Amino acid sequence: MRRGLALVFFFILLLNPLFQLYVILDWNVNRAQIAKELCINRFKKDSDCNGKCQLGLRLKALDQHSDFRLQEIFKHAQELILPFESLTLLFSVTQINNPVITRPITPQ
Repeated sequence: MRRGLALVFFFILLLNPLFQLYVILDWNVNRAQIAKELCINRFKKDSDCNGKCQLGLRLKALDQHSDFRLQEIFKHAQELILPFESLTLLFSVTQINNPVITRPITPQ
């Protein structure tokens, strides 16, 4: 069970870099359109921004959103994991203190 949760958390942590990669690739593919239509400095003749401002805004928004998402995911994960850890502790204590389990078996 812990291995499964570790894999889930691993893939969740990989999502943010994958989203960043998607934003950068999308910006590279649509750079001309972004520079012509969305760039903040598109009306300045001597600007060589070419849409880099939009890339920065998108990455910043993604970073802020992903920080909030990761905090929520970890909060929910703690709510899921803590009951299982307390059950594991309960079962291990029950097995140790159970006289039937701790009494040695003697042949009759």
